[in-house]
Amino acid sequence: VALHPERLLVLNTTQANTTLLRMLALNRSIDASLSYGFEIPYLVSQYPELTGQLSWFAVRGQPLSLTNHAACARSDLGRRVIEGLDLAARRGVLRDHAQHLYEEWLDTNGRRTLAGLRRELGPAFWNESLP
Repeated sequence: VALHPERLLVLNTTQANTTLLRMLALNRSIDASLSYGFEIPYLVSQYPELTGQLSWFAVRGQPLSLTNHAACARSDLGRRVIEGLDLAARRGVLRDHAQHLYEEWLDTNGRRTLAGLRRELGPAFWNESLP
């Protein structure tokens, strides 16, 4: 940035990755973006004009399933939010509903990969060993 301040691109958005992927699909200012595999089919479902414009490749050496984390401020409210998210994630009905919504974003190959992960990981798929 110090050497080439004219090349600095600052995005202020609540949909940062959607914006980056759209810029990538339209050949505007970026060459690549990190994303989850489901984000491209979801983006194409929202912006059909991007069909065939994006490809997703797994990062070599990374597992197909990554644990996600939520972050909140270090405060009493933040702690309560995290506790609420943890509780909701362990409730079968909420978890199953969220999983169904997620699977709607996946293409056929993504659903097949997810089903294979579920079989391979068993209870660990849902982090059921966590307290």
